[in-house]
Parts: sequence; structure tokens; C-alpha cells
Amino acid sequence: MGPASVHLSPEGFEANTGRYQQRWRLTPQGALTVSLSGHADSEWVGQPAWRCDWNLHGLLDANAEGQCLSLQCNPCVNRGDTSDCLQIEAVFAYPTPGFDVRYTVWVYPNAPGVRTAIALRPQHAFTRHQLPSYLGGASSQRLHLRENQYRIIAAGYYNDTQHRNFDHTRILQERCWPHDQRPKTIDWANFICIETADRGLAIIKESHKCVNQSGVDTGEFIIDGARVSVTGLGLTPFDNAGGFWADNVGRWRSCWATWMIGYQGGEAERQLAIKQFDRCRYPFRPQRDRWIMSNTWGSRGAGEGSRSAAEQANVLRELQSANDLGIELVQIDDGWQTAADEPEPVAKERSWRPSTTRWPDGWNPLRKVADELGVELGLWLPWYVDLEKIDWNIQAGGFRRIKLDFMNLHSRHDIEAIETKVEQLVKRQTHPLGVNWDATENAGRMGYFFGRDHGNIYLANRENGPAPLKRLNHIRYTPRLMLRDAWHLAHYINLNQIQLSVQNIDRVITDLSNCDHYTHDYCFAITLMAVPLFFQETQFYSPQARESLRPEIQLYKQHRDAMLVGYVFPIGEEPCDAAWTGFQSHDAGANCGYLTVFRELHNPEAAQTLCLRFLPACRLRLTNLHSNHVCDLTTGIHGEVDFAISNTPGWGFYKYQMLE
Repeated sequence: MGPASVHLSPEGFEANTGRYQQRWRLTPQGALTVSLSGHADSEWVGQPAWRCDWNLHGLLDANAEGQCLSLQCNPCVNRGDTSDCLQIEAVFAYPTPGFDVRYTVWVYPNAPGVRTAIALRPQHAFTRHQLPSYLGGASSQRLHLRENQYRIIAAGYYNDTQHRNFDHTRILQERCWPHDQRPKTIDWANFICIETADRGLAIIKESHKCVNQSGVDTGEFIIDGARVSVTGLGLTPFDNAGGFWADNVGRWRSCWATWMIGYQGGEAERQLAIKQFDRCRYPFRPQRDRWIMSNTWGSRGAGEGSRSAAEQANVLRELQSANDLGIELVQIDDGWQTAADEPEPVAKERSWRPSTTRWPDGWNPLRKVADELGVELGLWLPWYVDLEKIDWNIQAGGFRRIKLDFMNLHSRHDIEAIETKVEQLVKRQTHPLGVNWDATENAGRMGYFFGRDHGNIYLANRENGPAPLKRLNHIRYTPRLMLRDAWHLAHYINLNQIQLSVQNIDRVITDLSNCDHYTHDYCFAITLMAVPLFFQETQFYSPQARESLRPEIQLYKQHRDAMLVGYVFPIGEEPCDAAWTGFQSHDAGANCGYLTVFRELHNPEAAQTLCLRFLPACRLRLTNLHSNHVCDLTTGIHGEVDFAISNTPGWGFYKYQMLE
């Protein structure tokens, strides 16, 4: 298990990842954090004003005493949904109110922090009037800080990309407050960072919260001087699905988890630490997630227009087109299950087998041609389709990825149901099965910091189609906006877990988009640090477009595995159609990395200096992967490197290696 270690005693327990340490004392009220520090870092925790890390307001009195029933540590190995780790479990019984609490700590080797969560178990049945209908005052994690002179940085991501495709709708919201102007509560953020001059502590809520979607009791961060609390358990004692507490005596109900991450330094170190921990929690699995994909939706407008693309002859043509371009997986979207004259194309009770009109031979010819070409297959389904119906299609069609749509997780029951369904689907397969979690709508979905155990995030519908296209004005593909979304996501999200759309710019209506000023290879380049998704029927690419894309796709494949090892950061300025901007994939272990650099459409400067992360005043070998030109240079004290791109819009693809 590497450097991670755990120490248990009758007085408490300690977790040490090799880079982060946290100690808890057992009290009559539960478990209390008494020490927290990062590697070579000073102490964060002061004298606590309470006797337990959690506060189950409405369920337990503040001073309710319990009994520690068990304290144990077990290895969590080869689970598939998270990295190998040590797992501390402390179980407490509170006989007076009739609840048990399980406190779990996940200790990942060499991680910059730990993950904690509580779960509740009723000891007997409760009636509706015995419990609060809302647990908004409850906290899953509390810290009493050693000092009060710190600033707060809060950040969160928007979902509903379907309706946020404009210059004024950024996907990232980030705010900073000095110590004397800190807010009392922050209810929109995925995380907050407590920072002094040279170190920081990130507290992340592992939930489906988005800036514009509070989801199921995802709570808020409460800042009261030196005291910081994380509210929101993700539980309602009674909801529309029934009375959990009455019907599930003796069953554990998990609450939202919290990530505690320590780091030293500033913005770059903050971003790196969060991504490092995120990769421990949600490891990237190349055999499952790295596919260059296409999707049958996106070229024919909405409704029946795009559904008609999901028929047998057309999908077989798409397989041939994908094979020619080097695309590795073709996903069949909505329409395969229904014919044009059938009512209720997404009815829950339908058979969810391929339409006999659109697929007269079922999945057999599809699977045969796909196997011959070496192209993998994916399938779209609504999230509510029965497990057995989904599994039948996976087995019959040999599908490697499923896209789950229409999700509306409005209760803990719904969240647990979809988690259980996907876990069972994954366990049934003999090959790695991945899920594309759709983030395009404002309904409660998986969000950005939750649910990536079994797949990655399908970010946005960016369509083209025949004119007139007024119904889809709000999702018109615009390169600068796709680039800006990726640039903002790269601040705190591992881009290799995000699917970014590529469109056929020759077919995009230019009333609202300036696609006609771009090139096909530039649009593909936007996605290189993420997971490329051709959201279109690629058979409509012109011969000239195909000639442009083939070598870029092949070049990307040659370097993809090395790129995926690194952590991706934004460089340059925010994309706006007039900036020098881009991405840096940095592998600190090998002192190397990759760069995609963009000179945008209206930028007048043919040369620009960009600052690279983690490369101050060092010798660097820079290779232009298009020309194979090699240049040895010395970076500036802030990692400055000069770049030149003669055309607009233009882009460069580089590999770098630090020299001894």
C-alpha cells in the first residue's frame, strides 16, 4: 500500500498518507479531529469548541453520548471504483435517539488529503412525526482552525450546458475574500480553500451540487471565525420515495462525503493538489475511458431528425467512416429503440430492444461489422430503463459504453438507485464498461465531483443540422466557447474525465457562430487534453476535412497515453477569440509534458510569451510535434517560454522535457 499508514488505539486513531496527517480523539460524543497537517506543514487545528466532528442537528442532541461499538482498519484493494487505500471505520451507537453512526476515513497512499463520510442506521422504526422533515442544520464535518487570519477561495461549476452557451455564461464561478471580508455562508460552491500566505486547506463536498443546482441537501460551507462547518447530509428522513427510516431498520444510509486536502504554495499548487486527490478518488482507467468517440446525434437537428440517424444502414456507414478517420468507438444515440410512426419513443415501459423497423436484423450485423473493423460500440439509454433491459442490449450488442440521459435525481432514493444499477451492470460484464454522465441539463444529475467511479462526464450538446435551426440556437457549436469551457474546467477538474464535443464546422449555420473562420484540425485540437467526442455523423465530413483530421487523430494517438499521465492546467489568457491560450499536461515524476497552444482568431500578435506551470528557470527541450523541430531553451523565473504561430486561428502541439 506504499507509505499510507493507520494507527488505532483506545483513545483514537490517526491517518497518514505520506503527505498528509490527521488525528482523531474518541469522545463520548463521537470522533473529534485534534490534529491536521500536510507534509512538512504546520498544524491547522486549534482547540476545538465541540467534542465531535459531526453535528446531527435534529437527530442527535449536541451533547448526546454514545458508545464506540467498533474501530477497525481494512485495506480497500482492487475495488474498481476508487484507488487502493486503507479504510478506517468507527461505529458509534446512540441509544437515546435510536441511531448508529458510522464514520469512515479513506487513506490513499501519497495523497495530499483524506476522504471522510458518515452514514446513519436507525435502530428501530420511526414515524414521520418523530423526525424532522429536513436536516439542513446538520453538519458532516467541522474544523476549529488554529488561526483566524486566513482568506477564503470558493469555486464551483455550472451544469445545464444546454442553456449556457454564451459569452456571458462561464462554466466556472470562483471568488476570493480577504480575512476581514469573509462571508458567513457559501451555498453555491463545490469547495472552499482556506489559505494563508504560503499554505492552504481545501474542503470539497463530494456531491452532485452545481453552482446553479443545489441537488439533494448538498448544504453549504459555514465560516464563523476560526470555525468551519460543512452542512448537507444528502438525506431526508421521509421523501417522495417513502419512509426510509421506517422501512429500513438496520440499514446504513450514506451521507455526502468530504475531501480534506492540504497543500503548500499558491494557485498552481492548489489546483494540482485537488487534481491529485481527485485522481485517487476517481482514477482514470485508460482501457475504459480513453476512447475517441463519435455519436449519432448532433447532425440532423432535434427530435425525429436525429433519431432517424440511429438506424441500421446509417450506423453501419458510420462505422466505416469512423474506421477511416481513426475514431475508436461509435455510440448510437436516441432512436434505435423506436420507429418514426411509434408513439412515446422514450416510454419507460417499452421493451428497449432495437426497433424491428430500424434494426430488422437486431444487433448482430452491427456487432459483426464492428468486430471486422476493430471499432467499439456504445449505446444511449434513459437512466430509468430497467437493469435487465440495459444488460440485454450490452450483451447482445457488445457495447463498451452507455450514455445515461434524462436524469433527475431529486431524492436520495434516486441517487442510490442509479448508483446500484450501474455497479451491477459493471460487475456483470467481462470487459470494462464505462458510463457517460450527461451534464447538459439543470436537473439534479451527477455533477462534477460525484459519480465518476464508473465513467466520465459528457459535457455539452453542441449540434449542427439543416436550416432553419431556430429551436437549437442555444446549442450552436462555437469554437471559442468550447475552448473556454475546457480552459475553465482545467482549473480544478482532471480534463481526461471530460468528453468535449467536436463538430463538422462545414455544416454549422453561421448566423450565431463564426465556425466558418476555423479549421477542422483546430476544433479537434480543442479536445486533445480531454476525451474527444465527435458529436455528429462523421460520414458528412468532406474529403478535404477528412484529409485534415486523419493525421491529427493519428498524431494524438501516438502521444495520448503519455499525455493522460500528466495533470492538465490552463495556460495563457481566458479564451475570447482574441487571446493566446491553451493547456499544459505536466508529468512531475518524469519532468516532462505536453502543450496545446492556441492563437485565437482575432489576436494580432504572431508571437507571445506564455508562463508554464512548475518549470521556473530551468533548461527545457521543446519539440514541435507537427514539424519535429527541436529547440533547447531556458525558461524564465515564472516558467516563461516564447511561442510563434503565424496564422489565425492557429494552434501548436508540443512536447517538452526538462534537461539535467
